[in-house]
Amino acid sequence: EQNASASVIVQTNHPETSHQARQVAIKSAGMRRQMVYELFQERQGLGLCDHELIELSGIPGNSARPTRIGLTRDGLLKDSGMRRLTPQGNKAIVWVTTEIYDAAVK
Repeated sequence: EQNASASVIVQTNHPETSHQARQVAIKSAGMRRQMVYELFQERQGLGLCDHELIELSGIPGNSARPTRIGLTRDGLLKDSGMRRLTPQGNKAIVWVTTEIYDAAVK
């Protein structure tokens, strides 16, 4: 995965264990990305806020949010225009998959 490989930099002179750890990190990021995208697909037009994504996926926020951001940058998710309240009472963006969003507005 391009984004994952860019964030895990290992030089050719680094020890073999660093290269092995890089491969594990890339594979893990790809699996996490797929899992997060599938959660959004399962939610159909309801979408997910970041706090809901964290709760449903069990992925810590410091990994879930960057994964959602990457999916958004790649055009797979978008802001639905809807907002829901967080447990703290703040408004949060509801993110949806672009294909579901696009089908809903046609």
